[in-house]
Amino acid sequence: MRYTIGLDIGIASVGWAVINEDKSRIEDLGVRVFKKAEEPDGKSLNLARREARGSRRRIRRRATRMQKVKELLVKYNLVSEKELETLYIITETTPDVYELRAKGLDRLLSRQEFARVLTNIAKRRGYKSNRKIDEEDKEVGKLSKGTIENKRILQEKGYRTIGEMFYKDEKFEYNKRNKAGEYNSTVLRSMLIDEVHTLFEMQRKFKSEFANEEFEKEYVEVMTYQKPYITPELLEKMLGKCTFEKGEPRAPKNSYTFERFMLLQKVNNLNIYINGEKVEIPQEKKKEIIELAYKQSEIKYTQLRKKLELPIEARFADLNYQIKRTEDESEEALVKKIEDKKFVKLEGWHKIRLALKENKDKFEKIEKNPELQNIIADALVRNKTDETIKNYLEKSDIDEEIINAILNINFTKFGHLSYKAMNKIIPELEKGLTYDKACENVGYEFKGRKNELQYKLPPVTELEDEILNSVVLRAVSQTRKVINAIIDKYGSPTAIYIETARELSKPYDERMKIEKRQKENAANNDQIKEYIKETFGFDPKPFDIVKMKLWREQNGKCAYSSKPIPAERLYEENFVQVDHIIPFSRCFDDSYQNKVLVLTDENQKKKERTPFEYFGEDKERWHQFEEFVNLTYKFNTRKKENLLIKNFNEEKSKEWIQRNINDTKYISKFMYNYIANNLKFADSESKRKVYNINGQATSILRHYWGLKKDREESDKHHAQDAVIIACATNKNIKKVSDYSRRKLLYKNNEIIDEETGEIIDKKYNIDISIKEPWPKFREEVEARMEDADNNGQLYALINGNFTNYDDVDITHIKPIFTSRMPERKITGRAHKDTMRSQKFIQQGQNFTVVKKPLKAISKQEIEGIINNPDFKNLYLSDKKLYDDIYQKMKEADFKAEKAFANEYRKYSKNGNSPIVRSIKVASAGATGVQLKNGAIAENANMVRVDVFEKDNKNYLVPIYVSDFAKNELPNKAICANKDEKEWIEMTEKYKFKFSLYPNDLVKIKRKNEKEFYAYYCSTHRGTGNINLLLVNGEARKDGVGIKNTEIFEKYQVDVLGNISKVNKEKREGVK
Repeated sequence: MRYTIGLDIGIASVGWAVINEDKSRIEDLGVRVFKKAEEPDGKSLNLARREARGSRRRIRRRATRMQKVKELLVKYNLVSEKELETLYIITETTPDVYELRAKGLDRLLSRQEFARVLTNIAKRRGYKSNRKIDEEDKEVGKLSKGTIENKRILQEKGYRTIGEMFYKDEKFEYNKRNKAGEYNSTVLRSMLIDEVHTLFEMQRKFKSEFANEEFEKEYVEVMTYQKPYITPELLEKMLGKCTFEKGEPRAPKNSYTFERFMLLQKVNNLNIYINGEKVEIPQEKKKEIIELAYKQSEIKYTQLRKKLELPIEARFADLNYQIKRTEDESEEALVKKIEDKKFVKLEGWHKIRLALKENKDKFEKIEKNPELQNIIADALVRNKTDETIKNYLEKSDIDEEIINAILNINFTKFGHLSYKAMNKIIPELEKGLTYDKACENVGYEFKGRKNELQYKLPPVTELEDEILNSVVLRAVSQTRKVINAIIDKYGSPTAIYIETARELSKPYDERMKIEKRQKENAANNDQIKEYIKETFGFDPKPFDIVKMKLWREQNGKCAYSSKPIPAERLYEENFVQVDHIIPFSRCFDDSYQNKVLVLTDENQKKKERTPFEYFGEDKERWHQFEEFVNLTYKFNTRKKENLLIKNFNEEKSKEWIQRNINDTKYISKFMYNYIANNLKFADSESKRKVYNINGQATSILRHYWGLKKDREESDKHHAQDAVIIACATNKNIKKVSDYSRRKLLYKNNEIIDEETGEIIDKKYNIDISIKEPWPKFREEVEARMEDADNNGQLYALINGNFTNYDDVDITHIKPIFTSRMPERKITGRAHKDTMRSQKFIQQGQNFTVVKKPLKAISKQEIEGIINNPDFKNLYLSDKKLYDDIYQKMKEADFKAEKAFANEYRKYSKNGNSPIVRSIKVASAGATGVQLKNGAIAENANMVRVDVFEKDNKNYLVPIYVSDFAKNELPNKAICANKDEKEWIEMTEKYKFKFSLYPNDLVKIKRKNEKEFYAYYCSTHRGTGNINLLLVNGEARKDGVGIKNTEIFEKYQVDVLGNISKVNKEKREGVK
């Protein structure tokens, strides 16, 4: 079977279709859904793990440091090992450690007192930066402000040490430690080292037998020890290699060579249009822009306009001019606002220039020898401390003044090419060539690495250096699985057609902006829809909404004649028409920006022509038309250009059609190269095997083929799109284009066959099959969209209705069954961050407590503390405080943010009581993860649920990440609304059935209900009910009870949606 594949690739799904070319039918289709490779807020999935890992390391290193300090205390006889056990127990009579740090300057400290002081200092040893440039970091900047302020207080008020300042100064009376997001109590490590030396010196003066110099030296070494940063040698091993030159390391992004390379690309790719016509930029002007980039810290588009002396009509191709303007805003002001954006910035060059502004002669030395910037950039990205940077640069004979100046600079990123490759490409770029042509001239394969073609696509692990976006990487990986699975089943395809979602490679914030614009547009359409209903008395279709939008946009005038269009005649049959400005058959552009509202008579006269071709020779009319367009579409550049374009010849027509059909996004090009350079295809007439289809082209074909798309209904629309994409061949696109032309000629009462020149009868029936890929295409697609649980209707629709299925056993036709990527990874946190105290549990009470910020307290929490008798002990622990907080919240309608908008202090007669930022709240029971410090924390992720059976009843045992951490397999099944202590133990009398992970498929039938398939989502540990998602994502089923079911079975689902029952499964452990 000769076949093609269609792929609709999104950020969380791949719709696929197999088109049988021999029989002209849909052979197979489906959807693969996977979890988007990012958190809901757009952050990297690795971020939380990375931060938690960093936190664990800090805690572990601090614990190691404190253990070494304790060993020193024992070694120098301040305390014995037995005394260590009680040294840190605080009682009412125990002196405050900060008091001891202050008094240690004026009297002899006892052994235990001196030990407590040294432990306290080592535990919170202050801040130290290894780079001057760290101050640029926002958080570090706040931290630095804290250290500067505290240093000022120390010096101005004459405190001898930090300990004395913390003990005596009013700023630290209530808070000697930082609060979340604040750095008011941060001090420099060097200041604490000074305090240690001062304390040892004073204690020696007071004849302490323990404060000897050897102990002092060893203590400071332990207190200040910091793990060395990554070495340049190790970093070199980790560094990625050049795309073109095998084995060559990548160059820093802020090196002279890389910045020059990027600058030349930007200038050579600069495209400017005036009324749709491309403006050629003279080579001399390009050189001037390049020179300007080294003089100014940043070049904006506004400066480019001035430099190139462009008229107001000129537009930069890479800017969006479709922005609404305010009523009092002029065209010049709006253009200036739009173009107030960075065109290019040589960040490395200008950072070095500014760092050396006091040593201009030194910077002149770099200007004369730009390679020095390469050496500086190499030093900064390959070294992590000021000391190693100095060593690196000194070896390269860089002047000391330059070295000291550039220590205030931070370069961290690498490019994708080596110096060797760029030094070959740059001379070609200097000639004005684009990057692809430059690569071609020096013998580099710009389109991607040429590999030996394989039967199936290789793993994407080799591509991780090229795709830094984890969302894109997962989409590519899942697409590979789909393609390979199709090949396993059907052999090699003749071609693959791809559409990638426009938001796929965009960062999270840009995707959110797109979503916002879509919602705003939908809201605007809804508003217009309601207006039409109320004003014209009918339920409008999308086409009617477009008419109203265009009518408003054109101020109620015909776009070609400027004649008024009365509102009451807008929906009168054959009075007005929506016209493609540039005929659709000549550009394949069906977008809103290529549409205007015109009187029917004008449209019939215009025919298959552009406005200029229609009446451009009438100079007076064209002049009036230009005035109308410039006034009406002042801020809609694209539509304005379409209306005023003069030279739209055959060559331009072909160019536009290709642009509107083919997708040129980076990710689309990447997918093209990945498939074309690796996959072996079946023989076919066409040399080209991979096609990138533009989303607009898919939308046009969907419309012309009479198909509807409902994104909200289910995941099946991805499969429908894949069918359309697979059929987006040049032949089918020509069919649609020809149909559009014939349909238009029919409206003009001139039915002419373009190929034969024959005049066809006016009543010629333009059947939809003229434009379809094959007869009954739409009906076939709609039939194949039937649900998986509606096989009978699917078979009835196909059986006998489609001749292209005559050779097929109808019962073998598989309905769409969405395949979902299972989530079986045992990763993530073992427990949530919030730790709950078991103090009251230990006192025989059945509740735990946790500190919670005042502004986050809920009505239920404060009322529970006061009214629930089970929480009586907590309430009585600070009755006055809880009563006062309750009263304040009551006065603010129990809105904590409002109640505690201002600083809140505990009640006191003199009003000088401590600030209250958080209080203890209670939670019934003690379920969760027991921590080493005696606290308890809520379980984090439920990895799976193990299903047991006894007497035809099902029991669920939840398994958490924490169980894997403890290496203990739980064996208690959930009992609805009962504490974990009361759950049922799964003895040998209970039979293990299977384990369920998220996205495992189950089949369920409950009494008097129809059986159904669904994907498992999660289990509610309170009720024992499970949450499900129907197969094609059309709806969720939450809170499904499964204890008493007639059928509760687990199924395997492969990538293509083929299912098989799991008959026997062995219970997994937690190792």
